[in-house]
Amino acid sequence: MTNKKWLGMLVFGLMVVGCDYGSTGGSTNGDRANPALNGTWVVINGTWFHTDAKHSEVKFNNGNFEVWDGNFPYEKGTYVTVDTSIQIWPTHYNGKIFMLESKWYTKDQLKTSVPLDFNEDVLNRMFGWKVTSYSVNGNNLTILTTTYTKK
Repeated sequence: MTNKKWLGMLVFGLMVVGCDYGSTGGSTNGDRANPALNGTWVVINGTWFHTDAKHSEVKFNNGNFEVWDGNFPYEKGTYVTVDTSIQIWPTHYNGKIFMLESKWYTKDQLKTSVPLDFNEDVLNRMFGWKVTSYSVNGNNLTILTTTYTKK
């Protein structure tokens, strides 16, 4: 099973590297991000991957994203798109969700800032990449089963 998992990740990675939205070269995520996602999207119904995001916004900008939970930034990272799939890599979380100072923390910073009994597997899942389907139809964005409208 583990070999199949790694093979699947390798195949997807090769697909990401091989796709191009008409860029002139370069290696930034913006070259592999559908420009139709750029902007601020407000949740109509559903949740962001692992948070109750009923009143949240997601901001996409040329391969970078931020998730806002209410009035504070919750998560940020990078993304790429391939056809109807979006692959998201969180790079930072706001310390406020861990009852720390409200600023951006990397995985390594959280490891040294949260209590020792914090489960590292949770951090690994939070900072792990996520792949799901998405579609943009006018001012509506659907990621898996969550619907957003453009602000």
